[in-house]
Amino acid sequence: MSSDFTTVVPNGWSDQTQNQDVVAAVSVSGTVLMLLIAPPTKANVLNEHIDVSLVGSPVPDDQLATYLQSVAQKGATSLTMPQTFALDGVTGLSIDYSYVPQGGVQHRIQDMVVNRNGITYEIVLNTATADFAGQQPALQQLMSAWHWTS
Repeated sequence: MSSDFTTVVPNGWSDQTQNQDVVAAVSVSGTVLMLLIAPPTKANVLNEHIDVSLVGSPVPDDQLATYLQSVAQKGATSLTMPQTFALDGVTGLSIDYSYVPQGGVQHRIQDMVVNRNGITYEIVLNTATADFAGQQPALQQLMSAWHWTS
């Protein structure tokens, strides 16, 4: 876990934050603070995960929606409109979108950003489309247990 927050690892998920090979395999941009790998599912897609990272440069509050929607430039489709959410008293924005990794099966991704103390945190659920609904409760458990520590 990070020194910035505490939360829980959902049942069946494994904390791979310290495993640099797994961190590299999921190719998260920014500084990874937490990487949780999902248990095997019916889609049998490797490295379905939830990651929490720091965005390289803080994103101003009024540009969070634009930042989230920039995934379309990288091949994302079926973007939802940004929705607000609360994370231990701090409001952020969230979108869902579809993405097909090169040579892979279609993924559904929930991408959330929140600013706190001048830092932009990004929380992502990245899973096969077939597993998305089944993985969302784990993300909700993580979010519900989230507490800022600094």
